[in-house]
Amino acid sequence: IEEEFDLPDPAVNKGVFNQITEFPYIAMEGGYKPVKRHPLSVVAITFNVGDQSGQMDPALASRFTPSIRFTDPDESDFLNRLIISGAKKETATFVYHKYLRILELLKDPDVNGEECLEYIVPRLCLDACNLIDNDGYNSVEAIEDCFIGKIAELRPDIADVIWTIIQFE
Repeated sequence: IEEEFDLPDPAVNKGVFNQITEFPYIAMEGGYKPVKRHPLSVVAITFNVGDQSGQMDPALASRFTPSIRFTDPDESDFLNRLIISGAKKETATFVYHKYLRILELLKDPDVNGEECLEYIVPRLCLDACNLIDNDGYNSVEAIEDCFIGKIAELRPDIADVIWTIIQFE
């Protein structure tokens, strides 16, 4: 499995994956040592879509079939995942709705924070739940420390705008 396929130089990816996905299935380790894969092995890649990453070369993309699309979980599934990980239902629900609100605000043209979207990930929901349920944080502090703090790492000005909007909602 090659994760985050869209991050390295596309020319390098194309060269390597063309070698290992087409007969005779030989890639060159270190540029000189032939490495042959078994012809029945499975090659899979993950690729980010919907962000500013580059697009996969169409000729290379045709070598990866079938394509499996992973979608975001619905609210029930998302909450169940937080609860299974140890969050209380009330905490999980509160954090999930703040998470969605923050994503919504980052996409708002008046806020102009889309570049921060990739930093606001589901893992932060679990972190916020843990701070509330296990570490004694109040819900406002947990949201500020997990979500607003993460946005501030990239754009303190956007963090201030979003915090001003959501802290009393």
